[in-house]
Formats: sequence, C-alpha cells, structure tokens
Amino acid sequence: MIEQPAVSLHLFAHQDDELGILPVLRREVSANVRAVCVFLTSGAMPGRGGPAWLAHVRNAESLAVLRAAGCRGEDVRFLGQACGIDDGTLYLNLPAAFDALCATVAGLTATPPQRIYCPAWEGGHHDHDAVHLLALALGARLGAPDQVLQFPLYHGRGLPGPLFMPHSAIPENGAGMRIPLSRAEAVANWLQARHYRSQWRTWAGLLLPALLKAALSPALNLQPATPARARQRPHAGKLFYERRFGVPHERFEAIARPFIDAHLP
Repeated sequence: MIEQPAVSLHLFAHQDDELGILPVLRREVSANVRAVCVFLTSGAMPGRGGPAWLAHVRNAESLAVLRAAGCRGEDVRFLGQACGIDDGTLYLNLPAAFDALCATVAGLTATPPQRIYCPAWEGGHHDHDAVHLLALALGARLGAPDQVLQFPLYHGRGLPGPLFMPHSAIPENGAGMRIPLSRAEAVANWLQARHYRSQWRTWAGLLLPALLKAALSPALNLQPATPARARQRPHAGKLFYERRFGVPHERFEAIARPFIDAHLP
C-alpha cells in the first residue's frame, strides 16, 4: 500500500489572501505535505455593482501563484464561487459555507488535515474573521481544535481612520510562533502581488507597507486559534472593517452567534 502524504488545509476568504501564509505552504510542499487551499468567497461583488466575471479572473490569478508554489491544481478549491458567496458576505452565509467545507474535507483523504491555517481573528476584514470561525468549527468537527493556526493579514488596532498595520500579530490572540524568513524570501513573497493584476487598486495601498514590514521584520507569525477568542471582540476600539467597510462588529456578532453557539465548544 502506498503511504498517503500528510495534508495541511489552508483556508482563505479572497484570492490573494494566500500571500499571508505562502512561505509556510512552500515549505510544506517541499516536505511532501499535500497543501490543500480553499477559497470561501467568489472574490467578486456582483450584488453590489461588481462584475461577475471577476471571480474567474481572481481564481486564475491565485491558481497560477499556488501552482508555482507547488500545489496541485486539483487541491485548489473555489467553494465561494461554487456556493455563490460573494466578497463581503461570508458572515451572512456561514452554515452553507461550513457544509460545503466539511464535504470538501471529507472527500480529500481518510486522514484529517494535520494543520488548519486561517486568517487571524483581528478585525481587519469581516470575511477574514468569518473564515476564522469556519476554521475553528472545522477543527472542532474533526476533533482537532489544537491544530488550527492563525496568520495575520491586516488590522487597525490602535490606529485611526484609514490607517492599518499589515501582517502583524495582535497580542490579544496570545503567544505564538515566529517563523524566521530571509529578507530576500520575505520581500520576494510580497512581490508576488504583481500577479494579482485584477486587484491593483487594493495592492496600491497594501504593497508598500507589506514590503516595508518584510524588509524590517522578515518573519511570519502564527498563533493558535481558540474558540474563547472568537467569542470576544478582536480588539478594543473601532475595528478596521467597521471603519473601512461599514460593517459594525455588533451586526457581525449577532449574525454569527448562532453558528458559534452551534459549532464551537
């Protein structure tokens, strides 16, 4: 019998979130770990004036980057598009997303993932925080709550207005592990943003801060994800998604609470 490789599961909201964990994914693939990537929104906003075709463009951009990192094409799944979950609406569709995610994971292998990676609970984007809830629920369903690790993308903790901090772990999420990167590796990772041409407006604001952070502190920070934290506000003060996207945390919490109570210990 051929021994099956270990599996890691990488959960993302949007097609470019993978840059937050890509160095770890590359190392896993080099170690013969099967890295499975799942995107939980379509990446497009057709219900709010955005073009529906953008989902296909964004899928192709992420697929190209992930294949270059060593992922198999069949291990990159676009559940958000399949389920009709648009960018910005994941917290409104947690039950449907979770059912699709569980069905996908059940079809992967008899061995559950050894790690589940997800965006941090940091109040940066409400889709990121919704993916975090799905990862915790999946860890609980698989009986492996300690295998869920979170990686930061961006947050506005302690900052006013449109300002944000990229890829910096917030202390509210507890102690974690710092994975050192060479400066060249860290900078090269964020230069991958050039492959997401459909998102040039977003990266016009994100790329320079990300490159500065990579040059000054070339490391990737991972923290354990815990259900207790998901029952708390990510941090004191206004969250970035409240300021930038107009989604009050109270609304997010009220809609997500039944899902949290049903699936998190």
